[in-house]
Amino acid sequence: MVEYEEAVDRPVPPLEEERADPGEPEPIPPTIPRTGPTEDELVAEYRELVKEYPQPNLRDVFADSRWVQEVFGSGVFVPYRRKYIAVADRQVRGTGDTDIATRVAAAKTHHIHPDRFWVTYIESPDDFCFDPADH
Repeated sequence: MVEYEEAVDRPVPPLEEERADPGEPEPIPPTIPRTGPTEDELVAEYRELVKEYPQPNLRDVFADSRWVQEVFGSGVFVPYRRKYIAVADRQVRGTGDTDIATRVAAAKTHHIHPDRFWVTYIESPDDFCFDPADH
């Protein structure tokens, strides 16, 4: 995981016309550090929750998966754009910024096995719209 100081202290990549070799690939931009527990802490919490609750019936999880597909275009998930959602019993039971964070938070809130949730990312149409005039 990239520490905040590392991300801040990295040099800004030169613009295309400033690069010595224009064919050189652009460096990957640093990720913005998020607040809250680290990924390792969430995984440890997940492992503890798995031991606490009975194993879920996968048919229930897949039924929720089908429900998400059935209602996806209806606008039900518009408020959750650019978030992960945790679905159980045909209801959104939690949201978050990562799959594991969403799963752990929903399991703790609803006191059920973290794998009982169908977790998926809800994209925004803006993520896919390409207007040539912008480029």
